[in-house]
Amino acid sequence: MPHGNTATSPPHKTAILAIILISYVMIVLDISVVLTGLPKIHNELGFTDAGLAWVQSAYTLTFGGFLLLGARAGDILGRRRMFVIGIAIFTVASVAIGASQSSAWMLSWRAVQGLGSAILAPTTLALLQTTYDEGEERVRAVSFYSAAAGVSATVGLVVGGLLADWLSWRIGFLINLPIGIAMIIAARIYIHETNRRRNVRPARRSDVHAGHGCLRLRLHPVRAGRLGYNDFRYHCRSHLHSLCVCLD
Repeated sequence: MPHGNTATSPPHKTAILAIILISYVMIVLDISVVLTGLPKIHNELGFTDAGLAWVQSAYTLTFGGFLLLGARAGDILGRRRMFVIGIAIFTVASVAIGASQSSAWMLSWRAVQGLGSAILAPTTLALLQTTYDEGEERVRAVSFYSAAAGVSATVGLVVGGLLADWLSWRIGFLINLPIGIAMIIAARIYIHETNRRRNVRPARRSDVHAGHGCLRLRLHPVRAGRLGYNDFRYHCRSHLHSLCVCLD
């Protein structure tokens, strides 16, 4: 019997919630670990002060630019499939970052990692909504989801600092390999594929424009570091792109 968007049996609900939370925590922890590891990354890979900003920007650019398209892909192609693809991309990129020997290599894979997160983040929330029936049960699950993000962001700063000081900032990325593999296996066992929605309209031009606008907005902090936050061109571009995103 095909499985659609209905809630699964109670034993599977707990397993699915654990898979979703662990995967989401992996994304949030990674962001915090990078922040605390920046000084070590700066020294080991020979980043310039301006180039170091791209360690975060390369990730957020692809994350923001592909977030809407990642959510749409889950509706069209199936959420379990996109979940597995997203976590596979994120995991491979994490290992490549952990093995980085140059700044260019790291920035390239940080961009790929952002793409994996853009697929994974909306898919985890969509799976949460299709697993739990609307009402108190879903509210409780979403509250766990939100709490996991807040706690992991704080814990990630502590863990990232300890890893950078005692071992290496690379461990924070390489640890994603066993976790990612475990989540892919668990997803294939416990998460049933949702029905592909044949009636979903293809991505409209406005969706692409909105993604492009989000990407451009994330470029502004980087440009501000070069032009200065008081530069007239910076403010004009920022307001114009914000307006375009709202109109889309």
